[in-house]
Amino acid sequence: MKITVKFLGSLRFEIGTPVLELDLDGEDKSVKDVIEKIIEIKGEKAKRRILYKDGGIGVILVLNGKRCSLDEKVKQGDEFLMMAPISGG
Repeated sequence: MKITVKFLGSLRFEIGTPVLELDLDGEDKSVKDVIEKIIEIKGEKAKRRILYKDGGIGVILVLNGKRCSLDEKVKQGDEFLMMAPISGG
C-alpha cells in the first residue's frame, strides 16, 4: 500500500525532506504503523522529533485533511501530514 507523507513547517527541515512516499506491507495499517515506518527510514533523529521520551506523540497528525489518532486506519493513496505544534508567548 502506498501513501504520501508530508512534513510541514520546521519538521521538513528536522526530518530532512518535505515529502516521503511510503510503501507499507499489508492492508490493515494504522497511523501508528506509518510513524514506525518513518522512524525506521529516517532514524533516531526523526524518532526524537516525533515522539516524546514517554512515547507520546510530539507532533500534530492529519490524515486526508482531518486530525487523526494513532489508531486511525490508512489506505492506499492516503495523504498523511505531520507538523510541529505552534507555540509562543
